[in-house]
Amino acid sequence: MSGTPLPLTLTSLAAAPHLGAAAARLMEETWPDWYGPGGEGNAAEDIARRSCAESLPCGLAAVTEEGRLAGLVTLDASSHGALAAEGFWMNGLVTDPACRRQGVADALVAALEAEAARRGACEIHSTTVAAGGLLERRGWRKLRQLDDGWAVYALRLK
Repeated sequence: MSGTPLPLTLTSLAAAPHLGAAAARLMEETWPDWYGPGGEGNAAEDIARRSCAESLPCGLAAVTEEGRLAGLVTLDASSHGALAAEGFWMNGLVTDPACRRQGVADALVAALEAEAARRGACEIHSTTVAAGGLLERRGWRKLRQLDDGWAVYALRLK
């Protein structure tokens, strides 16, 4: 992070259904090959699945003082590269380009770690190609490198 931290409110998508359309747009813009025209994903359906209060997947949102969506992250039961014994996963970490380098991703990861701990997780995992530096600064360790260029990270919570 190089800029001044952006004042944020962190909330679950379940508690903020009004963010659904903005969340879907952010996902479509960030991952157009998956969520864009011709892609296999459906951002609106994925946001709806992530909008459950106590089940997984559970989406978390960072919102600016003005009420604008600054970023998203999801706590889930599995992910790309998961092994059978690895139960809690961070997926879909994304920050609005206008809000990058202002602490949004770090705040979202911290909120996700707290949510995983609240749910009884002893360890949390993530598969990433871009967020390794952020995760390592937060104390996550790299577990393995996948053949497709993605890396699996973990953080011990207890």
